[in-house]
Amino acid sequence: MAQRALVTGATGFLGSHLVCTLLEKGYEVLAAKREHSSLALFERVRNFRNSSTKPTWIDLDLQDGEELEKAFATVDAVFHCAAKVSFRKADFDELMETNVLGTRNVVNACLRTQKPLILASSVAAIGRTGSRAPISEDTEYKESKYNTDYAVSKYLAELELWRGVEEGLQASCVNPGIILGFGDGHSGSNQLYRMVKNKIPFMPTGTNGFVGVEDVCRHMLDLYEKQRWETREICVSETMTYAELFGDIANHLGVRRPPLRLDGLWLKSFFALSTFCAWLRIPFFISRQALHSTHSDSIYKSKHPFFHDLKPEAISEVNRRALKAIFAP
Repeated sequence: MAQRALVTGATGFLGSHLVCTLLEKGYEVLAAKREHSSLALFERVRNFRNSSTKPTWIDLDLQDGEELEKAFATVDAVFHCAAKVSFRKADFDELMETNVLGTRNVVNACLRTQKPLILASSVAAIGRTGSRAPISEDTEYKESKYNTDYAVSKYLAELELWRGVEEGLQASCVNPGIILGFGDGHSGSNQLYRMVKNKIPFMPTGTNGFVGVEDVCRHMLDLYEKQRWETREICVSETMTYAELFGDIANHLGVRRPPLRLDGLWLKSFFALSTFCAWLRIPFFISRQALHSTHSDSIYKSKHPFFHDLKPEAISEVNRRALKAIFAP
């Protein structure tokens, strides 16, 4: 009999791909979404992945513990992908509600129904070294100007997970870097593709860890199937400068790489403009927190050989496949 898994955030970028991965592996999938969420992105991903099987959709409110317990009681495992991603100060309350309180409720429901849990966290939840020294799962989390509100929310969400583990929950989490791959071409990390496609003149100067979305899904499923509980594992296939990433995207698109580095006087000007626009509640294409994040050098090195054993797809190949499909004529 096929195992049954529930995926929260199933209409999102990572959630859509994870549902397809589970279906391809023979799982029955209960795909959880908010009541009025669109299935457009999921259907795009399903077509891209050539997935013939469909999940069973349910509306699920992460703030309703009783509703969560009722749904979790019908499955063998829970994969928690639902999260708010934003670097806007105005979204702080929503980040706390969705990422922290939502995860707390998921953890509590898993405890009550005795269901194992795999959490999609983020490298943002791991501490920064303040230098180019490698960041591992053991790097201590400290207050830093590079910790965005999103990072704080993911760190607090992980604390809920480990609290659940202390209370007897079978659980683990993956900490992906910036997740790349096929999506809607507009939101999330796909904005990077669109920026290069639209020939923006500026590119960030920092360094970050990147990973393909399908590799993150394989990592999450492998953690569950091998029952690697009580662990957090960085999920980064390559550490790259944004200049290298933008250059690779530009090569695949056949356009020029952004010629100007967002540094020095340009960076200070953008900080001032972003702050001014936020004060006036005027949309600006990049927030102050995002500027801080993309200007820093974050180099990740997992202490676990596990992810490397999966032979993750090269970032250039992830970009090539995604860009070919997103911008197909």
